Amino acid sequence: VGMSEKMSGIFSTPLGRLLLGIIKIALAGFLISMISIFSNYAKDVSIGNIVLPIGSIINIILAIFPLLLLLSALRDLGIHL
Repeated sequence: VGMSEKMSGIFSTPLGRLLLGIIKIALAGFLISMISIFSNYAKDVSIGNIVLPIGSIINIILAIFPLLLLLSALRDLGIHL
């Protein structure tokens, strides 16, 4: 039995899903705090008279991942939205 099979077996139990949900919530909180720190460094790009909001687009994309991780954690904890 491989290591990945053992880990998937652990996280398939109710206690394992609870632990996985708690880990995901902590990771989502960490990602949200990192995004808020680095969002100040994302700048918009100016090409001639056109301003491309690349910083805003990157912030929106990066904000989606912690929210999806949080929803996945809640689903692991048994809360379905």
